[in-house]
Amino acid sequence: MSKRPPLDHDYNMDLFVELLKKAQGKRKQKEFAEAIGMNKTYLNMFFNKKVYQPPTPKFLKKIAAASEDRVSYEEFLESAGYDAASQLKRKAEYQYNEDEGIVPLSLAAYEKLEVKDELEKATLRTVSGIITNSLAQEGFKWSGVIQMIDRLPLHINLYDLPISEWGFCFLVDRVEPFEYHFTGTYDELLSAFGEVMLDSVKPNEKLSFVTTSREVFKNLLSCAFPTIALYISAIWVDSTQMCVRQEEYLKTYLTDNEKLPILR
Repeated sequence: MSKRPPLDHDYNMDLFVELLKKAQGKRKQKEFAEAIGMNKTYLNMFFNKKVYQPPTPKFLKKIAAASEDRVSYEEFLESAGYDAASQLKRKAEYQYNEDEGIVPLSLAAYEKLEVKDELEKATLRTVSGIITNSLAQEGFKWSGVIQMIDRLPLHINLYDLPISEWGFCFLVDRVEPFEYHFTGTYDELLSAFGEVMLDSVKPNEKLSFVTTSREVFKNLLSCAFPTIALYISAIWVDSTQMCVRQEEYLKTYLTDNEKLPILR
């Protein structure tokens, strides 16, 4: 799973956007977004300074690589709030492997990560089970695969409904080496949304942000995405009672959600 490291200093949004424009060069925004591997809508949010949380170092590296040598990775790191030297120090303890994710290089680091990562996976499996059980109870016809990777561990196909795809984004706390605890703020949701868009969520389909915290759920209900052509909802799962407590739609560009599937 992708991990978001803590910032070493303040995120300089103005400088980051300036570097982003420099990296784009004379290319159109759509072409630049494709070169990065980022959804054009989400990239536009960065350009318009509507995303208050910077990309991860891993994604900054992709932007730098797509800049055609106009902007260095180190420049993007510094503008986004990461200290280049600190990042190199972290890499001395952990390395990223495309197949295995974050891999610790020392035995002590490995043992610490292994225990916490198993706890995180157990939480995801529990939440996935609750969601799939609720889908069955509602009588929806669907098919899909639970996958313990990235931010979209459950993405299903729906049948005989107004929408054909439904993705579930699990807002669970992250483990070492980069611990992170969700509170359900708009900035956190934008960051999670951007990562999910990289997993090919299609326009006019449904995306649900799932949390086991009632407080986070309440915070999510205050978020809105008026320019996004997706049906977006927040789901509160009770992992103690093993049930879905509540689901509510968030405000988006699409407003006709009365006939869409919902978990109760």
